[in-house]
Amino acid sequence: MNPMRHINVFMMTELLLCLTILTGVEKSIAQHAGHDTQGHASHAPATQGGEAETSGQEILLSDTAKRLIQLETALVERKWVAREVRLVGKIDYDETRLKHITAWVPGRVDRLYVNYTGIRVNQGDHMVSLYSPELLSAQEELIQAVRSLDRLRGSTSTIVKRSSERSAQAARDKLRLLGLTSTQVGQIEKRGQADEQVTIYAPIGGIVVEKQINEGMYVDTGTEIYTIADLSRLWLYLDAYESDLPWIRYGQQVAFRAEAFPGEEFHGVVSFVQPFLDERTRTVRVRVNVENLDLRLKPGLFVTATIQAQISDQGTVVGPSYTGQYICPMHPEVIREATGSCPICGMNLVLADSLPLLGHSHEHQAGPPLVIPASAPLITGKRAIVYVQKPDAGTYEGRTVTLGPRAGDYYVVKAGVHEGERVVSSGSFKIDADLQIRGKRSMMNPHGGRSVGAHAH
Repeated sequence: MNPMRHINVFMMTELLLCLTILTGVEKSIAQHAGHDTQGHASHAPATQGGEAETSGQEILLSDTAKRLIQLETALVERKWVAREVRLVGKIDYDETRLKHITAWVPGRVDRLYVNYTGIRVNQGDHMVSLYSPELLSAQEELIQAVRSLDRLRGSTSTIVKRSSERSAQAARDKLRLLGLTSTQVGQIEKRGQADEQVTIYAPIGGIVVEKQINEGMYVDTGTEIYTIADLSRLWLYLDAYESDLPWIRYGQQVAFRAEAFPGEEFHGVVSFVQPFLDERTRTVRVRVNVENLDLRLKPGLFVTATIQAQISDQGTVVGPSYTGQYICPMHPEVIREATGSCPICGMNLVLADSLPLLGHSHEHQAGPPLVIPASAPLITGKRAIVYVQKPDAGTYEGRTVTLGPRAGDYYVVKAGVHEGERVVSSGSFKIDADLQIRGKRSMMNPHGGRSVGAHAH
């Protein structure tokens, strides 16, 4: 015999046995109900057929019956719950920490001090030695202007001296605009001799991730030589499907794992949600800022991530509250306690509550939702049924409830039960099956009446 078929037969036999005993126990209780004293009037009186007289979707269970069906109940309560959103994505460079070293003047690359990618450099390290006739000519202009100024130091003509000073300053500014540092310009003045090769220095510290030229090549103004990336902070791009979007908010904490580091968990913060959908993949990119001071994470790593979206009593997400704080509209990761300007772009900071990317203000004012265990409701189509324990602790009433979103091991309940009541969290299916067999209202038969083919006892 097929093993799965054997298991199914065994499960059906066990269920029928439970229902038979359960019905017998209830009949026995109903038969004795008529002989109870007035102090036991809370129990339903017996009918002529011997069954407990209850409403259409109620059932009376003895302690023996409860043990038989392994009945458990749980409290209907208000508590903060979170919906787990699972996403996948890839680590990438922080675009704000990428710098390109380009040629500011046309010339010939005589030496590359950094001759392969992957080298770590510090800000101010020498990178390229460049020969440029234009730079050589500009240096000579400065040297001649300085010499002319020196010859006029004893002159009594103020106009001539000021003109020479302006010429010397213009020559200095020209060299700085062509890419030389103030230190290099000062050295040229002090030596009184032009440098045939000019050194280009690293504008930031980081890793050389691209090298576009080799020694001996000629470059024009704007030719890219290197790309340097600061890897101490990275961006994680997650792909969120349309169904995930209602649960994602700016500022949420993100936990993620990478196969390169088994068993380790890394964290970041949602800093941007793309304002449009990729029609090819049907996803929206979510950007997460990730600190990487130890440089262990590498751009290009694939990761799996989770976001715990806290749900309110309105069934909406409660994002991090930035009430009273100031934020940059262009760089929302810049958050301050007081007004001021953005250190990145210089824009004036505005109140965080005025930005739609942080969610609606009513979301932050919502309270904890009313929840029941996820095992409590019996769901069929658009209906959901729970069995509520009545005050006498032996009777259970079936109710239709309106469910909100599922959050882990709980469902948010919008209507149908009240805080403080107890619902059946284990055994509700067996209760419902017994009601259905006896022709009462149940999950599959909301109007009552025996199902076609049901056996009459």
